[in-house]
Amino acid sequence: MKKRTVILGSIVVALIVVSILLKSSFFSSHPPTPIVSVNKLSIPVTEGSYCWNSLLSGSCVDKAFASPWEMGHKQEPVEVSPKQYMNLFFDKKPQQGSLSVFQYTNDTDSTRVHVKDGNIVLPSKKGTYVYSISARWEKGDGHYTVAVRVK
Repeated sequence: MKKRTVILGSIVVALIVVSILLKSSFFSSHPPTPIVSVNKLSIPVTEGSYCWNSLLSGSCVDKAFASPWEMGHKQEPVEVSPKQYMNLFFDKKPQQGSLSVFQYTNDTDSTRVHVKDGNIVLPSKKGTYVYSISARWEKGDGHYTVAVRVK
């Protein structure tokens, strides 16, 4: 009876460990997707091209978009108020200095945006803005966009 309990306990522990490993970035086949929000309002993120190496495989995925502006419009822009903070959160922190964000107002015009403590100050001027987000980790890199409409 004791032997049976030990075996069952060992199986349960092994299943828990395997479950945790499979959910971890150790086996992940793509980079972390940021959680983007404005005043706790979730902003949908479009995942772009990426390269990622995991324990069992490595791959590059090219998601063809004509421009970050087009990519950003895969999701409906979320209405926000002027001069609010947009928060970018990655569950795995990007490498130091690798996070870059550009603000697009159309297909061609972009401006690099300052990110401080994971926050971006949104514009005061009404309009639609697409933010192109790029980050790098030890295992690879990822590109994303979000769209907001300042009202």
